[in-house]
Amino acid sequence: AADAPYVVTIDGAEMGEDYQGNKAAIVTYTFTNNSEDACNFMTTIGTKAFQDGIQLEGAIGVDGVDSQDLMKDIKPGKSITVKEAYVLEDTKNDVTVEVTELWDFSNELIAEKNFTMN
Repeated sequence: AADAPYVVTIDGAEMGEDYQGNKAAIVTYTFTNNSEDACNFMTTIGTKAFQDGIQLEGAIGVDGVDSQDLMKDIKPGKSITVKEAYVLEDTKNDVTVEVTELWDFSNELIAEKNFTMN
């Protein structure tokens, strides 16, 4: 919704690896703060990735993913691009990414997108 306090777009996904060499999906998001207060992605937005209907774990130590960006406050009217990574179960099932507002208990999706990882 255009009048939503937070707008998130799912911009893309690419293949990467975590520090243990597991294949990971690196998802890029653009987060826009339309609320009246400064806020950051990590404490405002919830993301989940699924493969074959099962939630994927977050990936740690992935090149190109800067978790500091997730914690950077942005002022009202500003946007930031952030990346999160998820450990893949396989490379044949699509990845479905869902975005919600963390403290909105209706669990209404802000954004959803499917990606083929191979």
